[in-house]
Amino acid sequence: MNIQTPASHKNDPDSSYEAEDRMNKSGKRKRQQQITLDAVKKHPGKTSAELALVSGLDRAMLARRLPELNPQDAKKGILVKCSVNGTNAVTWWPV
Repeated sequence: MNIQTPASHKNDPDSSYEAEDRMNKSGKRKRQQQITLDAVKKHPGKTSAELALVSGLDRAMLARRLPELNPQDAKKGILVKCSVNGTNAVTWWPV
């Protein structure tokens, strides 16, 4: 898996770009992406909150890493009512 999408956005403060650089250089971001993909493969059709609940992973980390996954590996599914927090949320599926 070689994902090169930026984690910081145009109007983010410099500290966001610095954190992104540290995450990329340390390999932590890539490890988190692999952990996230593994969770999607093991628990297909779940929202980020549901994935966090069944996998024991941090929901915020999952929510940041899910959109970064390669479209050849995982994709967004339908909008559903999340069983964890009761809000509308997108499901995630392995490809």
